[in-house]
Amino acid sequence: MDELNRRWPHKNRIGVSYPDAPYSRLRHGFRTTADGLIPILEDWSYLLYCLSRVPQLFVQLDQPCGRMTVRIGRKDLLASVDGRVAGSALIPAPNFEGWSRATAKLEACHCCGSPGGVQLYNEFGFQFIQMSAPSDLAPSGWASVLGDIALDRPAQAPVVASASTRDWGRLLCPEDAVEQHCCGVSCFQPLHAAYQMGLPLEVIARRYEVSLLHTYVIERFEREGYWAHCFGTLGGFSLDLYAVKRTVLHDEGGRLAWLLLGDGDAVLYELRAARELAAESAWQQIMQTQLTTGGAKDAY
Repeated sequence: MDELNRRWPHKNRIGVSYPDAPYSRLRHGFRTTADGLIPILEDWSYLLYCLSRVPQLFVQLDQPCGRMTVRIGRKDLLASVDGRVAGSALIPAPNFEGWSRATAKLEACHCCGSPGGVQLYNEFGFQFIQMSAPSDLAPSGWASVLGDIALDRPAQAPVVASASTRDWGRLLCPEDAVEQHCCGVSCFQPLHAAYQMGLPLEVIARRYEVSLLHTYVIERFEREGYWAHCFGTLGGFSLDLYAVKRTVLHDEGGRLAWLLLGDGDAVLYELRAARELAAESAWQQIMQTQLTTGGAKDAY
């Protein structure tokens, strides 16, 4: 933490440690809102560096069309903060645009056993990402991390922006992309083919505020109406394909990207083969099949 002290001198509780104790925000001395949330600093780089003290975080990115979850280790999180994309990565918007406020919890999760986490909100007050501590981290260890980022003063009421005043800055469909003429349930076919082949896929879930990247081998694939659920060892992603208005292919330096587009041609998901020659060849074959059939089949 010495390097953090030099880079960010505004730490709240320097040198304070927390003994093992039952879950209690009052025992740990954190100021909370009426619903038990702990307001935390809005120095986003510093926040992520402090969170990197935890060996790994369970990161969940929420989208209107779905959700993506990834376990991100300390090295990958630090690389993300420094602007380097590793095997798993958070890719924040430039200058963390759209990151408005954050809160934390020191409370046991009944489903996974996590001692708590951090929730990030955009300027409209909507949560777009949450990061949970691993279940094997003691409450005192999580409280120690929160001690470096929790606010000692009362949190000010957030200023909620109007949607009409926002420059959305979304990643849009590239002009040289190749149209596939398919949408909706026809998108199940490439995902199902990748699942059957055990093909490793590099998946990027896109939001205006941040993107989340991970490489999955789909070990479990489920279809539930218009929903596709793809699960790997360290996470997974779910997608409401009713939100996919069209799909396109885009070649980026010899790597073929499959872009799933929503309203206004905004990119929702990007999928590529992992950086392996055999995987790229198999992926191009799947995409060529989808391109020639035009998504007409719905066999799955």
